[in-house]
Amino acid sequence: MRKVRKLVVMAAMVMLFTACMGMGVSAADKTLKAGKWTSGKGGAYIDIDKDGEIDGFKSSGTAYYKIKISKQGYIMVDIKTSSLPGIEGYRDYLKYELEFDEPEEESTEVYFLDAKKRELMSTSNFLEDGKSIVFSAAVKKGTYYIAVSGNQKYKARYSFTGVPKVSKAGKTMNKAVILKKGITIKRLFFGEGKRSLTTFGDYYKIKLPKKTKVRLECSSKIKGMILSDLEVYIYAKKGKNFRCVDKKGRLCKNDSDIGTSFEGKGTVTYTLPKGTYYVRALSTSGSGYYTMKWK
Repeated sequence: MRKVRKLVVMAAMVMLFTACMGMGVSAADKTLKAGKWTSGKGGAYIDIDKDGEIDGFKSSGTAYYKIKISKQGYIMVDIKTSSLPGIEGYRDYLKYELEFDEPEEESTEVYFLDAKKRELMSTSNFLEDGKSIVFSAAVKKGTYYIAVSGNQKYKARYSFTGVPKVSKAGKTMNKAVILKKGITIKRLFFGEGKRSLTTFGDYYKIKLPKKTKVRLECSSKIKGMILSDLEVYIYAKKGKNFRCVDKKGRLCKNDSDIGTSFEGKGTVTYTLPKGTYYVRALSTSGSGYYTMKWK
């Protein structure tokens, strides 16, 4: 039977647990090699007062893994997670000794950083009930870091695919690049950057001499983040403004944007009247590689 601690002891234990949470320091940077797994852990569940019961968590801090990219392309990062030893004992401690109704949650946070360790993007498996993490990122030649923290065990690896040549795309509607029928567009998508959500993306222009069924075949290697699907929208110019159109070429109501989003391969089909139209491809929070072809 579990012993009942006095309130003053419980308070002291909470203070000690809080202190332990801040004790972790980052380990020396490790270099990841493409395709090779590297293991790590976010910390350890421990017996603080040496009474045989798990009653605290000591963080290992943030681990930094260096990756070196020799040319432009995209990476796919794979993080597989599992529970740390002692978590069930700690959950019992929270429930029976401290009377916490909420159980200890498991999660791992992953950050993708540039050479100066500035955050480029981040994700977590917290909303995925502690499941593993996979995400992509477009990269240029240089040094990057993958930073990992949390309260799980994990193993990490990445793969790299070079993309020596990319197609041109406009940065705004007014600078949209002509999209030619039968030509495959190949693009590295680096994400939002300094542009706002209302303007960022890749922009293309198509000119139709008559009513035409437009079919865009897309393939996306962008994945892993919330709202990381490839999104495709088509617009028409109305006065000085651009308005999104539906699958039959009709202007969308109330300036709303109606498009198509998908992971992996997908086809976007519109039947459009004669005129000039603008194609916008984006991923709200993702980064990686995609192709698009007007069939």
